[in-house]
Amino acid sequence: MSLPRKTQEQIPVPTPERQEERLAGLARLLDPGVFKTQMSLSGTGQPELRIINRTARQLSESVGVSGEEYVWSWGQVIALVTVPELAAQRISRVLATEEG
Repeated sequence: MSLPRKTQEQIPVPTPERQEERLAGLARLLDPGVFKTQMSLSGTGQPELRIINRTARQLSESVGVSGEEYVWSWGQVIALVTVPELAAQRISRVLATEEG
């Protein structure tokens, strides 16, 4: 027996304030010695977290919240907002240099 999946209409849309809270929590999980983080608004006015590798500035990306998920700027899911540690781990891996 499988559980019913939520449709797009059933997924609650978090308020911009809640999105910002979730992104701020994610930022706290990233190593500040490796990454600089900056909260801003996307072109659509949604909160986003800009993450920049301090030793290789070209390794940078924006992350947002869509429904119940952390997403890259192009919309690919990183992890559920209920597991920010997993999102931080995946972001760190993608934006890491060979040295770390």
